[in-house]
Amino acid sequence: MKKIILLATLFGALSMVYADSKTSHSKATKTTETPSPKTSSQNSKSRNCKTEEDKAKGCVVRYENKYYGTVELTKYKDGKKNGVQKYKRYGTLERETSYHDDKKDGIEKIYYGNGKLKSEISYKHGKRHGALKSYDYDEKVIFTATFKDNKITNAKCHNGKTLTRVHLNAINRGEEISCDSNR
Repeated sequence: MKKIILLATLFGALSMVYADSKTSHSKATKTTETPSPKTSSQNSKSRNCKTEEDKAKGCVVRYENKYYGTVELTKYKDGKKNGVQKYKRYGTLERETSYHDDKKDGIEKIYYGNGKLKSEISYKHGKRHGALKSYDYDEKVIFTATFKDNKITNAKCHNGKTLTRVHLNAINRGEEISCDSNR
C-alpha cells in the first residue's frame, strides 16, 4: 500500500525549512552577490542591500550558511520583502516563495532534492488561499487540496478519493494518511 504523507507532512517540512532558514540567519554570514553581466537597468534592480535605506529603495539580501549548505536570496522594496525569495541547499533550489509587503502572496513552490517540483501552494495576504498540488518524483499529481483563509476546505487524492473531515483534521494535525485505504 503506497502511503502518501499529505499536507501535514508537507507543511511540517515547510516549517522546518522556514525554521532552518531562520536559524541559518543567526549563524549565517551576509555575503556580497556579484551581479551577472546584464543591462544597467537589470543590475540596478538586483543590487545588494547594505543598509535599511537600500531595502527601502529596492535590493537583494543574500544569506549564505556553509554549514547547512544554504543560500537564501530575498528581494526588498519599501523596506519589506517583495518579489520571489529563493532558498537553495547545496546548489539545488528547494523553495521559491512570492512575497508582497512582507507577506506570502502568490505561489510557493517546493522542490525535491533532484530539482523536480514537489508541491505548489497558493497564498493570499500571508494565508494559504487557493489550490495546493502535491507531486510525486515523476511530477505526477498525487494530491490536491483547496484552502480558504488558511483553512483547508477540501482535498482529493490522485485516485479520485475525496477525503473526509476526519482526514482533513488529521492533515492539519500533522498525521500521516493514505489515499489507498479508508484510514
